[in-house]
Amino acid sequence: MLPSLSLPLLDACRSSAGAIAHDFLFLGDYVDRGTASEKVIAYLMREQASAPSRFRCTMGNHDHMLCLAADRSRSDAELIQWWTNGGEQTLDAYGMDDPSDFPAEHLAWMRALPLQVRDEHRLFVHAGVRPGLALEAQSKDDMLWIREPFLSSRLWHGALRPYANGNACSRRSSQSRQHRYGSLLPRPRPAPLSRRF
Repeated sequence: MLPSLSLPLLDACRSSAGAIAHDFLFLGDYVDRGTASEKVIAYLMREQASAPSRFRCTMGNHDHMLCLAADRSRSDAELIQWWTNGGEQTLDAYGMDDPSDFPAEHLAWMRALPLQVRDEHRLFVHAGVRPGLALEAQSKDDMLWIREPFLSSRLWHGALRPYANGNACSRRSSQSRQHRYGSLLPRPRPAPLSRRF
């Protein structure tokens, strides 16, 4: 762990788990959220390299905006969108004036982040999924950006229950959040029983 990067929540989780096997899953937005973006990326890369199946990360919309802004063939609109959504803080964190100058290994790691992670019962994405659309048909934009109609939907999505990050769910009541926020870990909904005659 980086001595200058305080991660009390991770430390508390590890301490609480003790000898019990545990995994970490992060749902994106590792940049544009303060002055430690470079340290956060370095920490996540190191942890993920040491235990890739137990320490997983998905891409968030801010990570995606940075990837577009860091591309040398970017448009002015892509650069401005990232810069006005927290990119300036990330530039300060890296001590650079152009995101395309960020360490190549950091950019490669972000570009390789998956949009989703699945386990036996759940689908984890950064923002959400479009209700009524098969999980296999979900768009990148929806998984990174959607709010409505995902937040207010009560639709069942089949064998997997979608979970989105806390930012997208923070305005909902705790009862509604229980249906979508992965760290609350509700029990998976049982599959419907079929009738045989």
